[in-house]
Amino acid sequence: MLLVLGVISLIQGMSLIGPYIQGTILDNISHGKAMAQTYWLIALAGTVWLVSHWVLQFPREMYEVQKVDFDIDERASDQTMVQMTSLSVGQHNTLHSGMKQSIINRGQTSMTALVNMFVYEIVPTISRAFIMTMAMCWLSMAMGLIVFSAIALFVWLTLWMNHTFKGDLKKLEKMWNQESKFRSEIIQHISHVLVNAQEKKARAEADAKYAETVAFAKPLWRRFLVFAYMKSMVIIVARVAVMALGAHYIYSGRHTFGTIVVFWAWSNNALDSVWNVGSLQRQIIRMWTSIRRYCEFLNMETDVKIISNPVVLDPVRGRIEVRNLSFMYDSRMAMSQDEEDEEKPKEVEKSKRPALIDVSFVIEPGETVAIVGESGSGKTTLANMLVRSSDPTSGQILIDGQDLRVLDLRKFRSKVGIVEQNVPLFDRSIRENILYGLNGKAKDVTEEELQRIAQISQISRFSHKLEKGFDTLIGERGIKLSGGERQRVGIARALIKDPAIIIFDEATSSLDAAVEAEIRDAINEASKGRTTVLIAHRFSTIRYANRIIVMEEGRVAGEGKHEDLYKSCPPYRRLVDHQVATI
Repeated sequence: MLLVLGVISLIQGMSLIGPYIQGTILDNISHGKAMAQTYWLIALAGTVWLVSHWVLQFPREMYEVQKVDFDIDERASDQTMVQMTSLSVGQHNTLHSGMKQSIINRGQTSMTALVNMFVYEIVPTISRAFIMTMAMCWLSMAMGLIVFSAIALFVWLTLWMNHTFKGDLKKLEKMWNQESKFRSEIIQHISHVLVNAQEKKARAEADAKYAETVAFAKPLWRRFLVFAYMKSMVIIVARVAVMALGAHYIYSGRHTFGTIVVFWAWSNNALDSVWNVGSLQRQIIRMWTSIRRYCEFLNMETDVKIISNPVVLDPVRGRIEVRNLSFMYDSRMAMSQDEEDEEKPKEVEKSKRPALIDVSFVIEPGETVAIVGESGSGKTTLANMLVRSSDPTSGQILIDGQDLRVLDLRKFRSKVGIVEQNVPLFDRSIRENILYGLNGKAKDVTEEELQRIAQISQISRFSHKLEKGFDTLIGERGIKLSGGERQRVGIARALIKDPAIIIFDEATSSLDAAVEAEIRDAINEASKGRTTVLIAHRFSTIRYANRIIVMEEGRVAGEGKHEDLYKSCPPYRRLVDHQVATI
């Protein structure tokens, strides 16, 4: 970019030569000099323009295409992905997805556009204004000072306007992000809108949100334009003054007609350049507020810190010890709050009600343990803590005797399989979804190994019916598969990693009894030889567990076998009796 900017400045410097030669030609003609001399000047002007066009401009633009244009967007996209993958799972869960997407899209687009505007519009115009002004001061100090003073006053007024409108523009940017978030939620849940016949309501709410933002934006930009056009009077006054002084110089014989024409051409170039930058001001401010929000996101630090020399467990035996574990969820981050003042530090408040309180238990290698409890009891939070989605507020989790916070997190997670209630699937083939967690090792998986995993996870019950077998595309979020089929793909994805620890988080809660029985068989097969954690509330899913841990309001309310817990643990007895009554 520095090379490009240097060439641009050189090209702008050469643009002085054309008007100067034209002024000299006018003087030659008015003084009756030989025609041959005029032709030589015309040839010189043509040569300068050809050199500027082919020697400087063309190579510069070729270089821009090769090194600048696409690299800017690529760099911004890469930085976004780096930040997205560095934040913890817990942080992503607390950040509103629609707001996050809006900030990224608006910020990244604005950053790319502003850099391009800076390189191709702002720098050339500013360079031209500076060079032309210096050249005018060389020809005539008085006329040069008029242009210089006009430019200085114009710049000062621009900065003053930026300061005056800064607060309202920040508020407007937040409103646009909120409007984008609102629309993205409707789009994400559009099927729900349609099946409930709420099309008119959705459109009306989206239009109302947009109208609210526009109602604030229009008066703001009208005031901005009034100030901008008042500011432009500085340029108009400077133009008139330069023309008047130039005419005076011609009549008084102080300068030739050609010299004044050159001066008028340079002054017009300089003042037009500043005027053009001023007309871009509204776009620049709008983009800058988006970029500031985007940069705040990029600068957000992860709350899961990786130490410099992490411990690598090889192999992972699968012993899990939870010691006095407590955890409180962070409130939604400040960047998603309407009322948050951007000038205030982003202090994250803790929720008053902790999700986990002084939880302790041990799971031995190869043991199958079920964690049960009512909704909101802390089961899923505990499952997330086992893969270090967030760090505990107090206490610790030990894996094979090592604190989870000192482990190489990436390598540890590669030995943990997790099957969620809603299995996240990509709009790719079944094969690609199963192999997704293997990174570069996916190419080493043989067809026999894939068939073996399909047999254990019971994918083989339906894969032969698909048009292309494992290579069948399953659509966005696996829409072409049933709920039970998606769960089987999730189990296969977990098993293909050959995990030492496997976690099933409510993997059967949304399935009917017949499909649940099939998935339960797949779970039992997948659990053999592995430390298995079953997060569930259905007795049918947990009855084969070696041990049951009962959660209530974030605490361990009981631990043991089914028969003992039913007698001694009231929360567990209530869960079982409720299921029996429901059946």
